Amino acid sequence: MQHSGFPRREGSCFVHDISEEDFPIYNQGDDIPEEILSKALQFLRGRNADLIYGDLIFFETGLNSSYSSNVAIFDGSKIINITDEYDEYGSIPPQFHVIENGVPIDYWCKNYNNIISLDSNPIVWFDHSSVRNECLQNVKTKVVVDSLGCEDQIIYTTFHYEGKEFMIVFDYSFMECDLDPKIIEKEFRNCLQRNHLVFSYNEDKLVHENPYLMIESWRYVSE
Repeated sequence: MQHSGFPRREGSCFVHDISEEDFPIYNQGDDIPEEILSKALQFLRGRNADLIYGDLIFFETGLNSSYSSNVAIFDGSKIINITDEYDEYGSIPPQFHVIENGVPIDYWCKNYNNIISLDSNPIVWFDHSSVRNECLQNVKTKVVVDSLGCEDQIIYTTFHYEGKEFMIVFDYSFMECDLDPKIIEKEFRNCLQRNHLVFSYNEDKLVHENPYLMIESWRYVSE
């Protein structure tokens, strides 16, 4: 579904800051009540904020911002809470997809990390069902050498979407050491066969020149 002005030309979402002085709120570390979110929308529209689908809203509460209890997102008609169903630090809700409609993989990531002081890789959403077969056909491994000369073998796949090539890397660091590479590949393929996947965003020039998707094995593989 297309939304006016989305994605932004800058290639990232905008963050609307609401200060305590402008909009004093409760926040006790739980989801922000719908009444507050509704009033926040009225407040932003009252000052003619350039608010479009996918923009983040940050409520300055003076509390620790390592979690998402003071972050919300605009879904095109109302402001809704960030979800903590998939990550204790919170994540963008599943209806907000990357790659589709030209949305960059890191569209929400940099601003979201800055808001809640994350060092980890934030969750992103993409419906891979239309490219599943291509992903299964393109599974490969390669050795990556870091600046210290240390070697690391990665397993990955590539697919094309709207004329661009993208990469999915399987993070098997949570699995047992010295596993047979064939077992790792089998688990990766099993993940790709699923109808719904939780992806993480990552960026590492040694792996790929552009940001890429990552599947974390701990979500799907039972040791």
